[in-house]
Amino acid sequence: MPTIGAGETRACYKHTCRIQKCLSETNYDNAACSWAIDALKACCEKYGKDSIHCAFPKDA
Repeated sequence: MPTIGAGETRACYKHTCRIQKCLSETNYDNAACSWAIDALKACCEKYGKDSIHCAFPKDA
């Protein structure tokens, strides 16, 4: 898994890209991209504060 620094990883990066692509292709329809958002949430549950693409406080 690629590391950024101080234990931070890009573990969930591909999910953020999928969300951005889906939103762009569906005229920013959140409902149409719920599958991609759910995948990012699952990744964040797995990697939590270690992924720079998840919004967790650093001390959580």
